[in-house]
Amino acid sequence: MAGPEPQSIREILPKPRKSLLGTLDVYPKGVEFATQDRGESVYILVRRHVITNLGWMLRVLAFLITPIIVIAAIEWAIASFPEFLPRGFNLWDFVSVGSWVLLALIYYSTVISYAFAKLLDWYFDIYLITSQRFIHIEFRILTGKFVSEASLKNIEDIRQNVVGILPALFDYGDIIVTTASDRGKFLFESVPDPTWFRNVLTDLSKFMNRRGGGRREEP
Repeated sequence: MAGPEPQSIREILPKPRKSLLGTLDVYPKGVEFATQDRGESVYILVRRHVITNLGWMLRVLAFLITPIIVIAAIEWAIASFPEFLPRGFNLWDFVSVGSWVLLALIYYSTVISYAFAKLLDWYFDIYLITSQRFIHIEFRILTGKFVSEASLKNIEDIRQNVVGILPALFDYGDIIVTTASDRGKFLFESVPDPTWFRNVLTDLSKFMNRRGGGRREEP
């Protein structure tokens, strides 16, 4: 049986909350955005769960150690099967030390740049819940910033989707919001604590509709 509907923002979001690396921040301090209206409050800032970075982190680790493994394997093969090679063969005679250093610098700079780009993509790809709307600010390091939004008043349905071992273990998942706007569906991807997030979004939508959706309440 459903309980009474909340009568204030403090009933929905009673206190500040901040999770690991800021993936979920309730009443975030100093958060503003370009199209923010006067009197519009930011209640929640959320990013994809930090564990979603595991894939590219493992790739970076593999890229970092691959040259070492390859060189070690070649050296082992040279030492183990000298009869197949010319007398006095030395792998390092083919390229100067300076060239090896330059190749290593180029390779590892590329790997580190890839890791940095992925980290920026994750950190600046955020969702905001305000006193009027929810917003997705999507950051792409090569193509720029993309912003999409919908009004809390237009929410028609909210579904939660938690699929897989990692989402179940680390408690994150997708929230799919159906709205009455032209956009139709809005996806909150891999948000932490999805059950809590879905319930809060539902309560905020109901509360803002009762209040008319455009009035601010101080948290």
